[in-house]
Amino acid sequence: MRELLSGGNAPIEGDAVVVTVDWAPAKIRGLDVDAAAFALAENGRVRGEDDFVFYNQPAHPSGAIALSGGDGQARFAVTLSRLPAAVEKVAFTLTVHGDAAFNEAQEVRVGVEGQLRYAPERGREAALILAELYRRGGAWKFRAVGQGFEGGLAPLATHFGVAVDEDQGPAEAAPPPAAPSRVRLEKKLVDLEKKAPKLVSLAKQARVSLEKRNLDAHTAQVALVMDVSGSMSGMFSKGTVQAVIEQVLGLAINFDDNSAIDVFAFGKRAHDLGELVPERFEGAADWILKETGYEGGTNYGPAVEAVMAHYGYITEQRTETKGFLGRTKEKVTARWNDPPQGAPLPVYVLFVTDGDNFDKADAERIVREAARYPVFFQFVGIGGGRFGFLEQLDDLSGRFLDNADFFEVEDPTAIAADRLYDLMTAEYPAWVAQARQKGILR
Repeated sequence: MRELLSGGNAPIEGDAVVVTVDWAPAKIRGLDVDAAAFALAENGRVRGEDDFVFYNQPAHPSGAIALSGGDGQARFAVTLSRLPAAVEKVAFTLTVHGDAAFNEAQEVRVGVEGQLRYAPERGREAALILAELYRRGGAWKFRAVGQGFEGGLAPLATHFGVAVDEDQGPAEAAPPPAAPSRVRLEKKLVDLEKKAPKLVSLAKQARVSLEKRNLDAHTAQVALVMDVSGSMSGMFSKGTVQAVIEQVLGLAINFDDNSAIDVFAFGKRAHDLGELVPERFEGAADWILKETGYEGGTNYGPAVEAVMAHYGYITEQRTETKGFLGRTKEKVTARWNDPPQGAPLPVYVLFVTDGDNFDKADAERIVREAARYPVFFQFVGIGGGRFGFLEQLDDLSGRFLDNADFFEVEDPTAIAADRLYDLMTAEYPAWVAQARQKGILR
């Protein structure tokens, strides 16, 4: 059985699965412990009280989720094909009533029976989001979450859109909370209307996707890493690369304090090209090519290292050695600095390529090392190439955090912008929560 670490994910085998939740002791300091499941729509909230499965409502009306079990264990029988089409994920939770907390428990575990298992870290919270099943490209995957909530069932249920009276059970679905202040974004859009009006619509569409993920008040540094290997020439000439740049800027306008993106390019080598601000977006793809030209070969490792070096997590180390006939040779290696504790801002990286790489072993090692830092890599495959290695990176086991996601879209200009932004932010919120829990983000 495969053990997952916090933030890790893995595909699910079969249509009918059993998600088990175990805890010991069965009663913490004599108080009851209860497991629950929330069937969530795309916005991360229940559609109504029927989507809340718990001790007082042990079955979903669709028959897709059924709760059973006894002291110290809960079993959720889930038939994935019976879940309503509007349900994008199922979150599994655990709460302890009273003034106890889960750091008093000897053990808490969640898993898919016969397939996966995960033991979350336990803090002083009285509620835990343990894990979730979620749709990805027509298939279902399991993600280890381990996010704590203080205050027990009420704030946990409210987070998912259910108002709960802890004595009486679920009430009617709570109305969505008031949207966070849009003042900062509105000021940006007014300024953007003068400098780059074409980006205003993209920024608004990105905002919709961010609101679904509860990221509308989120701040991050945004980077774009673009493949400039020779096979990308068609993507540059057709305007696909320019469109991707504009879409990333639409995200950065919401995320980044100065609405800019840091741009990197790679083929055989890596290039740190500096900052791109919205008013310089037109012709940005041509600017990248002017700086780099097309390169033979595709290596991911140097590009990831360039990103990590740009944000101060890698320092170049130069050493000199005596070679043949006493000639001096200089060797440059990457020295990883100590991971930060409570970094103020994460880095969101959109890494775009049209095919697999030549340096798989090095790239895997570097991505694994980068998992200890507040940097998330969203890998995107375009052009219909082969992306087996990126799929491996998405599910790479044994990392400090799951710091990468992958999706493939043959032509980013052929799908709606809001759908593309949904794909770009699918796993990022869970990573942010885990990075905070692990202490590498504030």
